[in-house]
Amino acid sequence: MNVMMAALSVQLALYGTAWAVFAATFHLYPQVSVRWAAGWFLSAMGTTLLFLRPAPLLGVLDLLVNSAIIGAFSCLHQGMALFAREPLRNGPLWIAGGIVVLIEIVRHALPDTMVLRTWMFTVAAFLPLSLLVQDFMLRLRKRFALERGVVVALALPVVLTLMAFVVRAAVITYSDITGIVELDTGSTFDIVISLLFLVFLGMFNFSLYNLVLGSLISRLENLSSTDQLTGLYNRRIVMERLAEEHARFLRSGQTYAVIMLDLDHFKRVNDTYGHAAGDAVLREVAQRLRQSVRGTDTLARMGGEEFLLLLPMNDVDGALIHAGRIRKRIGGDPIATPQGAIAITASLGVAEVSFSDKTAQTVVSRADAALYQAKAHGRNRVESAHRATIAHPQD
Repeated sequence: MNVMMAALSVQLALYGTAWAVFAATFHLYPQVSVRWAAGWFLSAMGTTLLFLRPAPLLGVLDLLVNSAIIGAFSCLHQGMALFAREPLRNGPLWIAGGIVVLIEIVRHALPDTMVLRTWMFTVAAFLPLSLLVQDFMLRLRKRFALERGVVVALALPVVLTLMAFVVRAAVITYSDITGIVELDTGSTFDIVISLLFLVFLGMFNFSLYNLVLGSLISRLENLSSTDQLTGLYNRRIVMERLAEEHARFLRSGQTYAVIMLDLDHFKRVNDTYGHAAGDAVLREVAQRLRQSVRGTDTLARMGGEEFLLLLPMNDVDGALIHAGRIRKRIGGDPIATPQGAIAITASLGVAEVSFSDKTAQTVVSRADAALYQAKAHGRNRVESAHRATIAHPQD
């Protein structure tokens, strides 16, 4: 049995070390990793005390072990709440700590109450473990839009650990086995329970690693698909969407339109107010553009002060009207920056796909040519690859 407890202690200590390395070396979710490392180290301390049973600590051994285990579960819950970016709920954790103290009082006042104290500890463990289940089932599902099956699989080890505590208390209550409250007594039941904890806690740590790995993959995908300044799609993504839309057009004849947008005299903004003000202008322009797009549209920053809007199921007439609204929205109110309010305008070019366009790039090139035509005609206007302007600087 001591071998089992030693193996469990080593396993938990390794988990704690891994998360500590994550926090200190790789700086991966440092606040989260620190709490998870603390949780596993506290668990390791509790199991180590159980199988070593140091003589100087025998009088307070139960209190130390119970406190370590409940503290471990509390740290794991706090790390999960931080990972999900949700407020900490410390009320149930304080109650669990109070139950641990109450267990010690009962042990000294009523020594022959092993069953009562076992159930009290089970309730104390239930509080942080139930919060962990809620973290998985509700908070993480909302935060990362996870499928129900994925959430259930991630939460399953916590549920099984909680059930193991309940089964342990029930067996102590309804069996003739005695002394099980010390897990190193060597009974078959003790060995089975220790193995279950070994497996369930390993599964739980694996769930934590999966969460972090999935979050990192999602972050990398986001970095590869979005412009970091504005949060819009980048050039690569919109060109992929354009290729898909062009293939759909060639198959079904469903048209689409492209709007190219360029901010007027943007270099002057950077030269006069500085790049920080220029960045603030770009972020606000991106926000105003977001307010002007439909759910089926794709909006991207192509680079610098140039943006592209893909309008599926649209023709040049609809795109011209849409571009006119965008022009007015961007130029409507000055943009607040740390260096003061800055007035900005935009020129836009519109093109509709036609069967003479072999690729989507041809449509983009025609929209780009219309954009430069708008620049040449005085800026702050909309031009079409086939139509005259419908916007006017004075309107």
